[in-house]
Amino acid sequence: MKHATSKKAQIAVCAACMLGIIASLPAQAGKKHKWKKEAISIGNISGGIHFFDFENLNDALTTNGLEEFNEYAPALTFSHYMGWRRFISTGELNFMFWRSGHAHNHETDLWASSIVTQAGINLLPPDLKFDIYPLAGLGLGLLKLSNHEYKRSFSEALNSEGYSAVLWQSTLLVDVGTAMFISIDMKRGMKHKEPKTLVLGLRAGYRIDVLDQDEWLQHTGSDIITGPDPSMSGAYVGLTLGKAVSYEKHGRGK
Repeated sequence: MKHATSKKAQIAVCAACMLGIIASLPAQAGKKHKWKKEAISIGNISGGIHFFDFENLNDALTTNGLEEFNEYAPALTFSHYMGWRRFISTGELNFMFWRSGHAHNHETDLWASSIVTQAGINLLPPDLKFDIYPLAGLGLGLLKLSNHEYKRSFSEALNSEGYSAVLWQSTLLVDVGTAMFISIDMKRGMKHKEPKTLVLGLRAGYRIDVLDQDEWLQHTGSDIITGPDPSMSGAYVGLTLGKAVSYEKHGRGK
């Protein structure tokens, strides 16, 4: 029941973001740039939340007396967009973190990252202040799970190695989503030959973990078999802030 509720919450978050994007179209459609965006480069930083499917992982952790992790995490994303007229391609690097779990003198940590490349087409004319891009792409995901003794005596630290395990798992991701950007023109300084623009945006979508695997790689180089199969599948949403540079001269082109 908890897992089904989590999925419904993810769908609700994505649906709300998509509806918000669509609802803002009429208000923004008539606003135009002072410059035409023939080609643009956008550097972004984004903060948001990603959802995951950790039912299998959490079952394995609780079975071994360890604390389970939330099926969502705050995310920090660094991305770069390159556009030509209505076409855009993107590359992004995501980092997700969880609060450490403590149980039976053991501390468990979880960390995830992904690198994704996407492509899409702007649904609106390129000279508007408002852009909306349906996007699709592929990526690689990485999970790191570590567990070690939380407290040890001084003599134990000196006379024994203690217990510590660091496990890694990689996967292949398919990404579908939507990006919305609102552009704010900035004044050009004497040193800048091309117009620059502040970009505010919203990203929402769903990532699909396409691999079904229960193998992990331990930090010692050992292959761990018959382990839990956590899935990086889930919805995501984030607010973005960036700066765009146009490669067409101010006021040129019609």
